[in-house]
Amino acid sequence: MMESFESNKTVWSNIYKAGLNNLSYPNENLVRYLYYLYPEKNFSDLKVLDYGFGSGNNLRHLDLLNCEVYGVEISEDAKKLTVEKLRKDFDTDKLFIMNSDSVLPYEKESFDVVISWQVLYYNSLESLEKVLAIIKGLLKPGGKFIGTMARMEDIAFANSVQQNEYEWTTVKGNQTGSVILGMHTEEDIKKIFGMFTKIDIGYFETKLLDIVGSHWVIYGEKND
Repeated sequence: MMESFESNKTVWSNIYKAGLNNLSYPNENLVRYLYYLYPEKNFSDLKVLDYGFGSGNNLRHLDLLNCEVYGVEISEDAKKLTVEKLRKDFDTDKLFIMNSDSVLPYEKESFDVVISWQVLYYNSLESLEKVLAIIKGLLKPGGKFIGTMARMEDIAFANSVQQNEYEWTTVKGNQTGSVILGMHTEEDIKKIFGMFTKIDIGYFETKLLDIVGSHWVIYGEKND
């Protein structure tokens, strides 16, 4: 667990330190999905955790929807970037840096929704199970989880390390050296995310020239 955590933390800290991946707009697929789940747009009733807020683009959107929103990250450089970007309009004391054990300063059953968008696949299988248990514990009964995982089409240039784990070695992009999880089928997803109920699985994909971005989207609820 520590090896993949530390290597991925280093890769992403370097990305944010270099000013890369400084996104200004929320992910359009997340925006669409939120409006699908909440057609009445009653977002002000929601307490939301953005698990892996990156450069704060989705965090900002959630705040503009009037959610009570909090965020966690592994990278101090990501936090610095986000604080600088949002400090005038957002309470940046709601942003927290987590360690390899995902120790978080929140009480159990604190959140209506936990979102982890294009984040969770930077885990080992072992650490992902631990993270998902923590996320489930943070959700209120009936709370919703929304997350993504990498599809195999997304990591076609990566080298296999061990079961479902791949090291990103291509010079395309800026994630060289990171270790990510790739999920082959919906059944793989169901096995790992089986702690949630009402699981719904979809995917979104883009292809620009020979660069493919392909991600599973996972929705689940906590019923206990």
